[in-house]
Amino acid sequence: MKITIINRMMGINRGGGEYFDLNIARALRKLGAEVRFVVGCRRHRSRLPLDEFEVTYVRTPYLRSIEYRYNMSRSRLARSLAWRARALDDLIFARAVYHHLRNDRDTDIYQFCGLPCAAAMFAKMGRKAVTWWRGPPSKGGLATVRDCAGSFTHGISLIKARELDPTVARIDPGCDTGLFSPPPRRQQSKKRCRFLYVGRCIPIKNLGFLIDGFARAQKHKSEISLAIIGDGEQLPMLREKIDAMGLGDSVVLSGTQAGSTLAQSYREADCFTLVSHFESFSMVVQEAMSSGLPLILGKVGYLPYWIREFGAGTLVNPSNIDELAKAMVWWTEHPAERLHAGKKNRCAAEQHFSWDTSANNLLAFYDSIL
Repeated sequence: MKITIINRMMGINRGGGEYFDLNIARALRKLGAEVRFVVGCRRHRSRLPLDEFEVTYVRTPYLRSIEYRYNMSRSRLARSLAWRARALDDLIFARAVYHHLRNDRDTDIYQFCGLPCAAAMFAKMGRKAVTWWRGPPSKGGLATVRDCAGSFTHGISLIKARELDPTVARIDPGCDTGLFSPPPRRQQSKKRCRFLYVGRCIPIKNLGFLIDGFARAQKHKSEISLAIIGDGEQLPMLREKIDAMGLGDSVVLSGTQAGSTLAQSYREADCFTLVSHFESFSMVVQEAMSSGLPLILGKVGYLPYWIREFGAGTLVNPSNIDELAKAMVWWTEHPAERLHAGKKNRCAAEQHFSWDTSANNLLAFYDSIL
């Protein structure tokens, strides 16, 4: 089977959707599928490499920085501008991909990361186009791809999608439990705890709140630290905030990491934190669990599932600084509970998270289409 994966952000800035596509592609190739990528990149900017697959970079204007800046604004007009910028960004990229691939006859399945407008263009040409939803699709979004071969998703997105279209397939992400594994031994100190965040530095991740909660917790536990791993539009603002609060010695902005470097950062941490305004699934939670870390998660989106299902962490209101600070102090003061929760999460990851299973399920879905 020949699969072309189209992902707008793969050559620009990688988050959960990009790492899903990258890891599922690796697992599909192990099963004998031929996979190639068509990805976006900015004009006049360097592009992220993707050396292990055949890849075509499509240079187009990048308007999502407008969305990231204004999508959480209190102004209705600003939010409307953000939505329109995102839609226009997708449309420009979709048309560029269409012109690049319209004469392609070698692909069996075109897999689009979001981009319903692009999937619909290919479906109208008689191609087997499939969309996977990174977030909950709207009724209009599902209507856009009604002529496509199918769509799939997971987490909250699946629950919301099936309320509108019961035929949406479920394909859960896996996790590389060999790469993301606990260290032989973690510290057991009631004074020190190394907290970790992994993800994009964009408004929806609520990183200003995370830093505020950490600062309040540090008043009670002066030796705790926080590592923020990721890149994005808010990074300059976060640097300014950290400096203004005098947290430069305890809060580290590490930039983007991947592979063994990222896995080592998980091993060096003691507790994982994610207090976004919304998360439809969160693969970084899987990585943290696989690395043997307890979790502090916001009561939003799909995040409560991880605590309800596996019980190895704490849920906090992502607008209540006291709750977050108290959770950080509690996990700092209970090192034995940290170790116990981490072992529980590691066992859950080994039992339930597998990219091989994900790829087998996706190939079965594509076989049914073909």
